[in-house]
Amino acid sequence: MVGITLGGLCSYVSPAYGGSTGDRQIMERSTMPYDCDRGDSVMADKRFDVQDIFAPYGVNVPTCFKEEPYVSKYFWGPENCIQKRSC
Repeated sequence: MVGITLGGLCSYVSPAYGGSTGDRQIMERSTMPYDCDRGDSVMADKRFDVQDIFAPYGVNVPTCFKEEPYVSKYFWGPENCIQKRSC
């Protein structure tokens, strides 16, 4: 699991897991929820429901990705900046 800041910096790297360890299991075992500050926001793929993991720590997980794929709301344009942002 890798965390990336809005500025593009790598902010978290989980230990490597082998075999059939799922994304959710990795997140449940990670320290990422502890590393976030209350009021931070975490964005995840729409198939990766992590709200219940982060809620006890006061971390916001927006649900705007539930309806449409990530790329349709946030995509890189010709000027290398985010063109559309709506949640």
